Amino acid sequence: MKYHNIIMAFSLLLLGWTCAAQTAGQDKPALRKTTHEQRISTRKGNRAYNKKDYDAAEMKYRGSLQIDSTDYKAHYNLGNTLYRRDDLTTATRHYNESLLNSSMTPRQRSDAYYNLGTTQLASAVKQKDDSNPDQTSATMEQLGKAAQNLQESLKLNPSNQDAKHNLSYVLRLMQQMQQQQQQNGGGQQQQDQQQNQQQNQQQNQQNKDQQQQQGQEQQQKQDQQQNQQQNQDKEQDNKQQNKQQQRQQEKQQEQKKRDAEQLLNAIKNNEKKTMHDQIKVQESATRHTIEKDW
Repeated sequence: MKYHNIIMAFSLLLLGWTCAAQTAGQDKPALRKTTHEQRISTRKGNRAYNKKDYDAAEMKYRGSLQIDSTDYKAHYNLGNTLYRRDDLTTATRHYNESLLNSSMTPRQRSDAYYNLGTTQLASAVKQKDDSNPDQTSATMEQLGKAAQNLQESLKLNPSNQDAKHNLSYVLRLMQQMQQQQQQNGGGQQQQDQQQNQQQNQQQNQQNKDQQQQQGQEQQQKQDQQQNQQQNQDKEQDNKQQNKQQQRQQEKQQEQKKRDAEQLLNAIKNNEKKTMHDQIKVQESATRHTIEKDW
């Protein structure tokens, strides 16, 4: 980043000056404690901060907050210490905590807004990644918050040149990122179109494959139905043929029966005729004999 090192060095210098000024006992922002323990803990924290012993400073400022968790001065100084330790997220939270207290003077509130905006700016620059659209969106959001807080600082203290400088950088960085997004947007749009085209082609191929599969399944179903119908027709034909054969057999049996009856009747009739002829012969012989004897 072109301005990254400049802004970080400038911001750290300001935060260090603010904490040192409090330690020196200047009127704004003063660190008067409501209890003796708080004053002792804060003074020890300030001395550790000036010696760049930020671990000890953090411990002392947290000790002050254990005595009074609403002390905006302890929140403010702890935010400065955490900024030095590059814990920007926690520093942001403590600056916000300090701003919740209505007892702050306009100058103290202006300093808190400035430090908060500068911390958010440093956080945005640190996480900036133009190649990641999701990260770019988060960075833009963080820069927007930084710009808003720096503007609030300037409303309370219009002569703060540091706030003007950082605000100018924030706005310029946001403009550069927007232009970058627009440039990437064209390539992204083309990439999205190609991806959509590829997806459409794949979808069309899937639809064709599905239609082909459905056609094959339909054909198989029709073939099965046709085979089933043919089997049914064949079975019906077999039944019909069996019935016809059975009828023919029945007719043949009836014909044989009638033939047998006719033959039997003929035999009977023939026997009757023979017997009748024999009777006639006998009668004739009898008559002839009688006539002869007589």
